[in-house]
Amino acid sequence: MPRGEIVRYEESWFLDIIQEAAQRAGIKDVWFAEHIASGIVIYLRERFAHTSIGIEELFEKIAQTLHVVGFPQIARELEPVAPPAVASLDSLAAQAGNAYELSFFQLLAEAVRDARARGSVQIHFADLSSAVIRLCQTKRWGRRCERLRDEILTFVSNELGGREPGGKFSAIVS
Repeated sequence: MPRGEIVRYEESWFLDIIQEAAQRAGIKDVWFAEHIASGIVIYLRERFAHTSIGIEELFEKIAQTLHVVGFPQIARELEPVAPPAVASLDSLAAQAGNAYELSFFQLLAEAVRDARARGSVQIHFADLSSAVIRLCQTKRWGRRCERLRDEILTFVSNELGGREPGGKFSAIVS
């Protein structure tokens, strides 16, 4: 990553990259994309000589693979992007301290800014339920938890809305 972070590449991310490039190349039937994505993961895990690979080199490998299997038009449409960022909402809640929702929301906004700064176009926020329970300081899910969960989802949506040209940045909350 640009600032030296190390991330784990997911097969689903490779699949998305290949499908998006195929779409830009005007290829609608991408039956082969899953096989290529799977092959890239196997290659990196079992045959790649190093323990890490940069974004540029990774995209070169993907393009080479697409050329070899007969899809140079897709290879030309590849756009190097950073993999999705991942953040634990429960970890952010723990950092914020018990019942400090304002601090939690500041940390959440910072996580979105950091993901954008390092070039990610997607962020996956995990552990929503446990974060809400931690912030509400309760053992049982109740109306207060429902309201806070809705506030977090609205905040994430507002934090992402209208700030990215072309609306390419997105979030998944689970």
